[in-house]
Amino acid sequence: MNPFDSGKQNSRRQGIAGPVIIICAIIAVLVAADFWLNSGKIHRGVEVGSISLGGKTPAEARQIVRDQVVGPLEEIDFDGPEHFTRKAGEMGVSFNIDETVDKAYAVGREGNILDRLSERLRASFGGATIPPDIDYRPAKARGEVREIASRVDHPPREANVKIYGSEVEVAKSRDGYELNLAATMASVDSAIHDMSGKARLRGDVLDPGVMTAEAEAAAKKARGALSEQLMLKAEGKSWTLSPADLGSALDVTKQDGQIDVSLNRDHLDGRLTNVYNDLTVKPVEASYDFDSGGDVFVKPSHEGRSVEGEKLLDSIQGGLFEGKREYQVPITVAKPRYTTAELEAKKPTELQGTYRTNYTATTDQGQTRVENLKIASD
Repeated sequence: MNPFDSGKQNSRRQGIAGPVIIICAIIAVLVAADFWLNSGKIHRGVEVGSISLGGKTPAEARQIVRDQVVGPLEEIDFDGPEHFTRKAGEMGVSFNIDETVDKAYAVGREGNILDRLSERLRASFGGATIPPDIDYRPAKARGEVREIASRVDHPPREANVKIYGSEVEVAKSRDGYELNLAATMASVDSAIHDMSGKARLRGDVLDPGVMTAEAEAAAKKARGALSEQLMLKAEGKSWTLSPADLGSALDVTKQDGQIDVSLNRDHLDGRLTNVYNDLTVKPVEASYDFDSGGDVFVKPSHEGRSVEGEKLLDSIQGGLFEGKREYQVPITVAKPRYTTAELEAKKPTELQGTYRTNYTATTDQGQTRVENLKIASD
């Protein structure tokens, strides 16, 4: 071997070894400096949730975790149709602050020297996030959510129209609500996992069948019908029905999500009794009778009259909601079966015969009496 070549190789080795030694020395110094700088402190870049704990002692870190990390979860706030707040313990949530800080402090302190350096570098340049150590019992949280549901759940209420005499009132509709337990629990889980403590009540709004606007329209119709008294006329007479009378004859009906006001014919018919009584006259049949001299004369007949009730009700039903206030009462004439003229034409003018009988004179109360009665009836 050429002595000059051997010298060159030694020189090259010495040239490489020098920088390596220097680098190792620098690393050793950095490690030592890092050790002394971070002795008893959490390494830079270590976070719990989104809160940095780098450079903090375990005692300081525990206070920070208690105030800034655990604080938002001390209560779970529910937003939704109503607002509710539940303490963490009521929702089955408990915090292990010491264990959380211990995990943060352990970053870069476990394993061999290379493992430690690797973790420290990752924490310094990329960050190391430690999840909070939380105990969570969903079953307990579900029980609280069910209790909240018992408060917020309610059936829908349909709008309605009430008529009291001449007064018309509207009861407004109200939406119902039914809490969705599964969806609300998913929101609770998220509020705990993201450490926000903000959950939302999730559920379904239940629509009422009849809305307020529809009831208001029906009430307007009723108020129009009851705005003035109603007048009936016939035979030179008149009768009035007050708005209260009319109100008692109106019906409020609901069907297929619709509400309407209509006339109850039977109820109105009852309110017309005095009209019927005043106008109804029974027909009088003509008949024969004897005057004091024994002559036959004709008792005169008289026509009767009656109200055509159905026609009157039809007329009122057709005009009441259109603003018509006056109605002519339809009357029909009832003719007698036997009129004066007919009996006068058939009146007997000659005596056909006479007879006399004493129905009680016979001692036979059997067949003889029957025959006598038959003769009398002929």
